[in-house]
Amino acid sequence: MRRAHAAQSGISLVEALVALAVMGFGTLAVLGAQSTLRQNGDGARQRSEAVRMAQETMEVHRAFRDVQAWRDELINTAPTAVTGLSAANTTYAVRTDVEWSGDENAPRRKSVRVSVSWQDRAGVTQTVALQSAIQGVPPALAGTLALPRDSGPVRTPRQRHFAIPRQAVLVPNTTTSRFSPPGMTGVTWTFSNLSGTISEICIDAVCTAVDRRLLSGYVRFATTVAAPQPADAEVPPGALLPAAVQVMSALTNAAVVLETCAVGDELGARAFFCAVPLTTATGWSGVVRVSNVGTIADNLATDMDATKLRVCRYTPIRDSQPVVPAGIRNEQTPLAYVNVRTALTNQNFLVIKAGTGAAVNTCPADDANTVLVNGSTWHHQPYQ
Repeated sequence: MRRAHAAQSGISLVEALVALAVMGFGTLAVLGAQSTLRQNGDGARQRSEAVRMAQETMEVHRAFRDVQAWRDELINTAPTAVTGLSAANTTYAVRTDVEWSGDENAPRRKSVRVSVSWQDRAGVTQTVALQSAIQGVPPALAGTLALPRDSGPVRTPRQRHFAIPRQAVLVPNTTTSRFSPPGMTGVTWTFSNLSGTISEICIDAVCTAVDRRLLSGYVRFATTVAAPQPADAEVPPGALLPAAVQVMSALTNAAVVLETCAVGDELGARAFFCAVPLTTATGWSGVVRVSNVGTIADNLATDMDATKLRVCRYTPIRDSQPVVPAGIRNEQTPLAYVNVRTALTNQNFLVIKAGTGAAVNTCPADDANTVLVNGSTWHHQPYQ
């Protein structure tokens, strides 16, 4: 009688292969998930670094030193690799795009877009962009936003518009003030305390309703020095000369006189006050002409006659430039005013000698070694 074979146990080759296949598929899934997590983490780190650089670049743009730098240095830039930085397995390029109308009489505001681009591990270009508006406000004035309204030293005199001359007298029980322009006997101007506009001009007892804007400032003299230096512009050493001031319609000999200004003595200078009529719906445009001080030089570049004079205009822009900058704002004493609708004060001029007889005198720049008093000066008359 045959003996029955004992029962066999173990794993067949087919079963082992199936198990290996199942385990292999599972391992591939784990490896794929790990690779995806690593790639996502890498991308998040790259994006975080790009955002940091974009924020840093935007803050650098905000930290302009003065309005001139805001105007000249806050401009478009081509994509530039960040020097010395290669982080998160890639290299970043930063680009700045700036939009500005260029209208100096509109609010100073530039739209700035900072873009940071890089290539991820897959070779795909990624970009992060931040956009903001940067105002052209002098950094030194930024803190004034925190001051209480009309309090302390920033309170306007007698609670009136800042442009109203301090000599003006409040009219009882009204919101107006009256000012007697120097040298004009029997003439008074009526100002609105709220807006600073001139609403009425009275000659003796006859009053006429008007809509005019004040233009005022000082004419100073540095005519006792042969070649004026920056310090002479800040503290002019010259004696007062007779002076007349007119607002002209253009920079030509055929220009129309828009207003002949009142001139008086104040603070060691000739103070002038002009009630300029609005010539168009957008305001008035014109040029201030200083005369009756002597003989004005004929040529800006070549006239070095020590007996002739040259008129310079002050500007709060400190950086001296070899030519008159285009498009400075009306309140910055431009060569020609454009569409003025508000009162302008502190529009100041400096009279110097045209030359030494051997060299041409140029309008002195700002003195960097002293406290800013008036700023730089630029040529005004002659107009070449």
